[in-house]
Amino acid sequence: MLDAALAASTCFTIVELGAGWGPWVTMGAAMARKRGLRFRLIAVEGSLDHFEFMKTHFADNNIDPGEHRILHGVVSTKDGVAKFPKAPNPADDYGGFIGQGGDHEEVRAYSLASLLAGEPVVDIIHCDIQGHEVEVLAPAVAVLGRRVRRIVVGTHSKEIEERLRDIFSKEGWRPDGDLTCSFKEENGQSILVQDGAQLWVNPNVEAGQPLNLGRSWLRRVVQNWRSGH
Repeated sequence: MLDAALAASTCFTIVELGAGWGPWVTMGAAMARKRGLRFRLIAVEGSLDHFEFMKTHFADNNIDPGEHRILHGVVSTKDGVAKFPKAPNPADDYGGFIGQGGDHEEVRAYSLASLLAGEPVVDIIHCDIQGHEVEVLAPAVAVLGRRVRRIVVGTHSKEIEERLRDIFSKEGWRPDGDLTCSFKEENGQSILVQDGAQLWVNPNVEAGQPLNLGRSWLRRVVQNWRSGH
């Protein structure tokens, strides 16, 4: 996020998929303000409760949701309608995904092509969609390659991690961070205990030169952002 914010020119554009309460877009807005940049936020969240949390989080940080694209829905392979699980305890449960059992609500589904339409350049995408990473990102890799400078992907299996490495490396993206997910054995089953994360940088979308403001600048921004939460 810091490198993306430092390399942005006049407008810092952040997309958060599986946004929850919107921590990435909100922190990006704080960094943009610190640099005196305009910012453009796009956030997609399937849980209505979490979507309402996000709007409150925006208000707490003096961000007007009406000036950005804050969507109650899910990212998918195509536009349409999807069923998203209702969280029994929304304050604690942020692991909902399409196809999960239990009570559901119908939400809009958005393809990445639709979400990114009209956005000439996206500085960074944060994607945490609970095991649907390859399903959603693989068919959209051409769109990502034309418009997106950086992408951070939360991963939820070793197979997904390998597939993403193959997909992005073949398209010429540069790996800039790779934390594998971790599991524990319990009753003969492997249980995910820690999500992984991959950061990919796209050299095919021109970016500005990062400013040399030092890591102390980041610490101040994050500390100021956290002090209100």
